[in-house]
Amino acid sequence: MDNTANIAKLTGIFRASTAAGPMESLTQAEIVAGTGLQGDRYAMGQGTFSEREGIREITLISEEAIAAYASCEEADSVAVTGADMRRNFLTRGVDLPGFVGRRFRVGGALLLGVRLCPPCTHLGRLLGTQAILRGFAHSGGIYAQVLESGMVELGSPILLETSS
Repeated sequence: MDNTANIAKLTGIFRASTAAGPMESLTQAEIVAGTGLQGDRYAMGQGTFSEREGIREITLISEEAIAAYASCEEADSVAVTGADMRRNFLTRGVDLPGFVGRRFRVGGALLLGVRLCPPCTHLGRLLGTQAILRGFAHSGGIYAQVLESGMVELGSPILLETSS
């Protein structure tokens, strides 16, 4: 029996080198403390919302949220993928809202869940539907701060840090 099926893990890694630019899918990446995903628009200060206050080093969304959106009436016949959501990490088996305020490891990097990351009208424009705002209102993922640099790769486990 395969016991790895129930482990929380990283199933997608995405970056865009420019604001509103196409998302590139990666199999591995370096995550830099205080900066984010190497080569990503936000790590380089070129993201659409880079000038706004708040930490946007890494963004995460779950496969489960995307699947739930696909089956809801707000989906408006617009199928979305992990890359379409313009988040850096796609996860499986993770209650992302429960990671806000908590430290967790993804591969070799240590992150801190900072706040929820609801979809915005900019994402709606890029996808051609504002229904995305309603469909992901409470499941758009989270923002995270990178506390310790490290490498991540597809399949990396995602583990909450335990208090000592």
